[in-house]
Amino acid sequence: MLLLELRHRAIIDGYVWFKVPGYVSEVVSVPAGATTVDAGLLRCGDANGDNVINVADVMAILRDRGEGGLRDIEVPSTDVNRDGVVDGHDLRTASLSSGEVGTALPNL
Repeated sequence: MLLLELRHRAIIDGYVWFKVPGYVSEVVSVPAGATTVDAGLLRCGDANGDNVINVADVMAILRDRGEGGLRDIEVPSTDVNRDGVVDGHDLRTASLSSGEVGTALPNL
C-alpha cells in the first residue's frame, strides 16, 4: 500500500494523479479535507516510463539484465521491483503485467 501526502496543487477537482517510476499512473479520488490518501495497488513493470506495460518494457529489461548490484550507485529504471538489480524478477513482473495502461484523469 502506498500512502500519499497531499499538497494543494496536486489535487484537481477532487482527484490526484501520480506516477511512480517503474509503475503506470493512477488517479485517486480525494475526500474533502483529506491530507493523505491510499493509492491502492500500483501496477509495476513500466521500465521505459511510457505509462504502458508492454513488450517494449520486456525488451528494455532484457537489454539491461545484470545491471545494478551492491556497488552501483544508480540502478536503471528497468529495475522495476527496485531490489537493486535488473534480473529475472523484473522480467517476470513486466511480463505478468503486460497490457496494463496508466490511468488518466477523468473528464471533468
